[in-house]
Amino acid sequence: GVTLACLLPGLMRTGYPLQNRVLHVMCFAVSGVIYGFGAVNMAALDSPGRPLVALGLIGLAMSGLFFQITEIFPRAYTLDAPLELSWTLGQFAVICGLQQPDDPAA
Repeated sequence: GVTLACLLPGLMRTGYPLQNRVLHVMCFAVSGVIYGFGAVNMAALDSPGRPLVALGLIGLAMSGLFFQITEIFPRAYTLDAPLELSWTLGQFAVICGLQQPDDPAA
């Protein structure tokens, strides 16, 4: 909600067609859901790989947020490196989390 409130005025000034603006708002909403899912699963200690998967999902959602910001504000090219880094590290964390056995005794 805070992200959308901060970026919505800039999005409305872009002059994009309505369907593009609605798509950006929906992407922000989906990212927010993924952040929430990741945050809830970070605290789950019943599986050693679960926090890594959650952290990876948060990283992937952050890369989506950075991509949306560079779409809305084309001069925000300084976000290209964090975009690529969060995408790569997010995928890496998900893969590492999925490699963990479900049973800690295994």
